Amino acid sequence: MMLKELDIKNFKNIKEEHFELSGLTIFTGVNSSGKSSVLQSILLLSKKYSLQQNADLSRYTSFFSKFSEVKNKYIKEDIITIVAISEEDEKYNYNISPQRIEEADYSILKKLAPTIKESILTKKNKQNDAFLEYIERIANMTRNIFSYEDNLYYLSANRNGPEDISQINHEKKVGINGEYLIGYLAQNKLKNVDVAIQKFKDNATLAYQVGEWLKDILEIDISANLDMIDDMHAKLSFDIEGVTKLNPLNVGSGNSYLLKLLILCLSCVKGNIVIIENPEIHLHPKAQAKLGEFFSFLAENGVQIILETHSEHLINKVRFQVKKNKISNKKIHIYYKKSIKDSFSAIDIDDTGHFVDKENKRIPFPTGFFDTSLENLMEIG
Repeated sequence: MMLKELDIKNFKNIKEEHFELSGLTIFTGVNSSGKSSVLQSILLLSKKYSLQQNADLSRYTSFFSKFSEVKNKYIKEDIITIVAISEEDEKYNYNISPQRIEEADYSILKKLAPTIKESILTKKNKQNDAFLEYIERIANMTRNIFSYEDNLYYLSANRNGPEDISQINHEKKVGINGEYLIGYLAQNKLKNVDVAIQKFKDNATLAYQVGEWLKDILEIDISANLDMIDDMHAKLSFDIEGVTKLNPLNVGSGNSYLLKLLILCLSCVKGNIVIIENPEIHLHPKAQAKLGEFFSFLAENGVQIILETHSEHLINKVRFQVKKNKISNKKIHIYYKKSIKDSFSAIDIDDTGHFVDKENKRIPFPTGFFDTSLENLMEIG
């Protein structure tokens, strides 16, 4: 399941916004302008529609403790509305008032209403068959519900940094701050990556695909070693440029941040949704640009990526991937917010990688994001 539309009204810094989502959707702009609020709205929907309660997701959405704290300060309306529509045209709706009134629209269940009625009225000798068919239809349709750590994953900006000993959780992949991802790789390193996102054809295992992307993005000879300590812990070390068994605490922290990101994304399957805040954390500009290549590859091959980023290097690399025909410009949406009070601006990319408006006319990126370095250079000389 992938999402194609998102509407948010009266939530935190967002008055009212409509977003078209695609394979790769990027939110960028100044600090405290509402980018994270967009991601949080999706997490709230996931919490409501998840097939089972998830303690980590509850922690992620703990910001929603008081209505007054998350209601938009600039409008008087007392209802927060979040609506998402999937590619299958299933609608997910969350209305919240000061009294915590919830109005959910399970459109898939509406489709099943005639079946429920028919099952009740069916003759006795047909009841078993009708019930079994009903259960099967329920099972098939609920697979479309986006459920955290089932087909939707989130990597917070507050994720854990370097650590030599990692926890293993036999039920969860990510954890609250990504603390289980290294342990997940330790348990599943021989598991094959979904064929849709196997970039390197020599070996399909998760460990190999993660390792090759790690080298490719960092452009150094690096490998991650994982040793099981016991059933609940794994030990991580790096081999870098011929030096072996380096403690993650004694090398660049960007290595560990990137490793966890790669594990999460490459353990997904086609149709999954991955939300990541600040994927560029502790990476130098060239590696940030390589992330643009990585996310473009995933999006082109069926994993939906939703990012919040401040990295112009990442965005420019995505544009270059369009120019090189590595990803269709139709699979990319970029949204920019220049201040708290302004609405998000949709920035499109044409098939040559240039920024364009809705009439397909080339435009510069909005001021305040890409122009700082240029302004400084012009002032210098």
